[in-house]
Amino acid sequence: MADIRLLQIPSDGAVTYKIPGEVPLRAEGIVSLAQAVVNNLLTTPGSDALSPNRGAGLGDLTRRYRTNSSDLREEIKSRVDELAVEMKNEQQELDLPPDETLASMSVSGVNRNSDDPSQLDIFITVRSAAGQNAEIQV
Repeated sequence: MADIRLLQIPSDGAVTYKIPGEVPLRAEGIVSLAQAVVNNLLTTPGSDALSPNRGAGLGDLTRRYRTNSSDLREEIKSRVDELAVEMKNEQQELDLPPDETLASMSVSGVNRNSDDPSQLDIFITVRSAAGQNAEIQV
C-alpha cells in the first residue's frame, strides 16, 4: 500500500470513492456513542480547524508524563471529565436517540500494559441516556 495516493479531481470538483464489498452500515446505539467518545478522546485540541477546542488529546499525554504516572492518571481523569461535559453540551443541540446520547463517562482504570510497560491501558466506562453501558479500552 502506498503512503501517498494521488487523485485526479475533475473540474467540477466531485470526487467519489468506491468501497469494495458490502455497503458500509452506520453504527447505531451505544456503538455509535462509543465511537464518538473514542474519536474525541484521541483527537488533539487544535487539530480540527472547524472545531479547534474539540478533543481530549490523550495520545499526547504519555509523552509529557513519562516519569510521574500519578500525575498522568490525574490528568487523564481530568480530561475525560472535561470531555464528558463538552460532549453533553454539544449533544443538547443535536436530535440524537437516547442510546446515542451520553449520560456519563468516567475513567475506571489506568494501568501499564502487561506486554509493553511503556504503554498505558486506559479503561473508560460510558453510559448512554438509555441506560446502556460500554467499557472502552484505549
